[in-house]
Amino acid sequence: MTEISDPDSVGDTGPSIPPSSARNTPEESGKERHQSAPEQVPAGGVPPEGPPPSGGLQSSQSAELAKFTGKVLGGLASQAVVLTAVLFYFGWARVEATYGYFGVDISVLNFSVSDYVLRSVSVAFPILVAIGVVALGTMTLHEQLRPGLAGDAESARRLARRAGWAGAALAVAGLVLALALTGPGGSYFWGPAVLLTGCTLVAYAFAIRNRYGTPGGFQLLAGITVMVLVAFLWTINAYANYIGTKVAEEFRSSLPTAAQVTVYSSTDLSLSGPGITVTSVHGSQNEYRFRYSGLRMLISSGGHYFLLPSGWQQGHGSVIVLPAAGGGNVRVEFTASAP
Repeated sequence: MTEISDPDSVGDTGPSIPPSSARNTPEESGKERHQSAPEQVPAGGVPPEGPPPSGGLQSSQSAELAKFTGKVLGGLASQAVVLTAVLFYFGWARVEATYGYFGVDISVLNFSVSDYVLRSVSVAFPILVAIGVVALGTMTLHEQLRPGLAGDAESARRLARRAGWAGAALAVAGLVLALALTGPGGSYFWGPAVLLTGCTLVAYAFAIRNRYGTPGGFQLLAGITVMVLVAFLWTINAYANYIGTKVAEEFRSSLPTAAQVTVYSSTDLSLSGPGITVTSVHGSQNEYRFRYSGLRMLISSGGHYFLLPSGWQQGHGSVIVLPAAGGGNVRVEFTASAP
């Protein structure tokens, strides 16, 4: 019996051809190879980061600029507060010395903070600029020495030792001068200035030792810092007293040629002093019966005139205080002296 086979399988001895659905085009093959290729990772194991978006970079730069601007403005504000406090203290000490010379207590002048600051600007800046120049020069010198100090501990210790001994000697000498010649309210400012220099050198020596040598002595360093502040205030006070007394002496010597003040009054004010002349004004139509000449203006403040006799001397003569708004009873006239 003859066996009949499937006609589709008869004579098929060549290689099998896959169906058309299983075949890939060249483009598809390349796409598959690209997708299956492993991602290249650097040796460090961290894939490279692409450039940040432009918006994020601008935001970061703006934040850094705002932070820097805030620091600058904060530093300027703190420096302005310190400068205003120093000027106020200087102005207060200067005004007290000037008007205390004539026997006037500054509490009756009713000065404001701005009055004290304005009266100190013209005379306080020279000493403040001098202190600033010295401080700037010292910091510049330290910047020149810093690289050598960082690499040589022995040089740092030697510098700290020399600065400490020199500062201690200056501090002792300045303290003796300040106590002997200046005192609490004196005008000899060289003693406190030498004391300030000595205390600053000692503080610098401690700072050098703690930075480049063996740290320690922080309580002593805090005490020296307090002494620097006290010596600074003492120097400012003594210099302000010196300037205030000098201004008062110059004003006293200019009294004979200063602007003249004449006071008219309907009643007898009983004003007297060296150089004051009292004249009775007659006439029924004259409202003011008394005239006082030979007066000089010391200052007008707090709604009052503070007047001096033209022949005023320390111990001879008093300061005369009249209300600026005298109403109809008192009239004040000012006359410039002849050149």
